[in-house]
Order: sequence, then C-alpha cells, then structure tokens
Amino acid sequence: MYRNRFESLTTRRGEKEGAGAAGYLRRNRPQVLVALAVVSVLLGGAFYASHISGSAPKTVYNAPLQEVAADAQPPVIVRINTATSEELQELPGIGPALAERIIEYRQTHGAFRSLEELENVSGIGPKTLEKIRPYADL
Repeated sequence: MYRNRFESLTTRRGEKEGAGAAGYLRRNRPQVLVALAVVSVLLGGAFYASHISGSAPKTVYNAPLQEVAADAQPPVIVRINTATSEELQELPGIGPALAERIIEYRQTHGAFRSLEELENVSGIGPKTLEKIRPYADL
C-alpha cells in the first residue's frame, strides 16, 4: 500500500515507471555521481603515475670503483699466530674442530711463518686457504 503510494508520488505524470536509462539515472543520481567521481579520481591518478611522474628527474649515483672500495669497511683480519679458537672460527670454512687443530699445530711447531704453512694443518687444503687468505694474516 505504502509502496504504491510512494511510487505514484515519485513518478511524474505521463511517465512510465522505470523508463529506461533516464529513469534509472533519475532514481539513482547520487550513487551515479559518486561512482563517476571515484572513477575520475582513479583515472587521474593512473594518468599521473604513468605520464607526469615518469618524466621526473631520477637520482643516479655514479662513483668510481676505487672510491667505493675506499669507502667500504675493511674486512676483519684474523691474526693466525695469536687468534683464539672463537676468532679462528670467524674465517670462512673454519669450524671448531679445525680451529683447535690450527692452535695445536701452532703450539707444536711454533708460529706460522707464512699463510701457506696452514696447508700443513690436517683439513686445510688449497681451496680452504684461498677462501681464508683475504681475512687472515700472521
């Protein structure tokens, strides 16, 4: 009962109820306007992101390799002749057992005279020596 009265009050005379797209737009004008506003904002953002901000200047850092190497932190150097077991384990490829063998060799034979002498320790070969060479010193 109320619905029929409401519909009769809201439709104009001579107009068919729900007369196509025009009737739909008239009935849903606020929702359509909000939807159009949202779409236009999204399209504007997409346009800005793809065209306008793409032409903005970009910062490129360019430095010579020597300058970058000079600014880099120096590697930690482990002194083979005085290092503790924990310090020796900081070297690549050296675990607790190998660190103890290095200390035993050092105690038995005295201080290492060269890094190549590390190959005399059981478990250290040429490949391991090359891995630790940048980080070890006498």
